[in-house]
Amino acid sequence: LIRTPLSEAFYQAPSVTERRAAMVPSRRIGTAQDIADVVLYLASDRAAYVNGADVAVDGGFAAVLMDTVPRPGF
Repeated sequence: LIRTPLSEAFYQAPSVTERRAAMVPSRRIGTAQDIADVVLYLASDRAAYVNGADVAVDGGFAAVLMDTVPRPGF
């Protein structure tokens, strides 16, 4: 859910943007700057003790994704 020049045509319809943003806990579509900020942090001395970690830069989407998957018995 990152808005880039390649995905810009997809987001031309405001209704699409609103629906997609509503799926994300942060309630907005991510930007390339959001990704760059994490990369800059990880490349900095401040992240020297961060090793072998997966960092999801998705506004919290992965954290709620399983809540939307139908499960038997629920």
